[in-house]
Amino acid sequence: MNKGRLLLHWFFAPLLVAPACQREAPAIAQEAKAPTAGTVAVSPSPPAPSSAGPAADAPAPADAPAPAPEAASPTAGTNRYEVGGKFTLSLEPGGEYAAGKPSVVTVNLTSTPPFKVNDQYPHKFKAAQVPGVKFESAVVGKDKAKLEKHKLTMPVSFSAEKAGKVTVAGQFLFSVCTDENCLIEKRDLALAVDVK
Repeated sequence: MNKGRLLLHWFFAPLLVAPACQREAPAIAQEAKAPTAGTVAVSPSPPAPSSAGPAADAPAPADAPAPAPEAASPTAGTNRYEVGGKFTLSLEPGGEYAAGKPSVVTVNLTSTPPFKVNDQYPHKFKAAQVPGVKFESAVVGKDKAKLEKHKLTMPVSFSAEKAGKVTVAGQFLFSVCTDENCLIEKRDLALAVDVK
């Protein structure tokens, strides 16, 4: 009789424990609360992959200073942008360049119909401070530009201090419009030129 009870106990005990475990599981799941009205659910972004190995994944000590943000290079940018169906923007060379002599590069903006160059906008080129390059003016304004319905041409005067390869750079602020709306843009332009 005792052997029979032991066998029954041994056989049914796991079945009695399992439902008890199942009753506890929902309590753990309830800790994650659904957002209520007025809150925004934010998904955590996945960690960025690291090629530096396990040491790079270690958290920084709490008292360590935050790394300084990288300064944008004054020559960041490109000499050409093509935004399909809206505009093309470029910084073009203007002849040969000699050290210490006045030189010119040209900003060219061409709008793609139905867009047209906004003749009411104060288009301007803000020169970047680049070693070895002196601009005639830190800002070249709309008054120096030639404006047409679908084209703007703006000469930018500078001189290079010495021979070699230099980069002429700056930011161009401009606008193109359709009859319904206008785009207000700013783009970093940079052009490498050979100075003799």
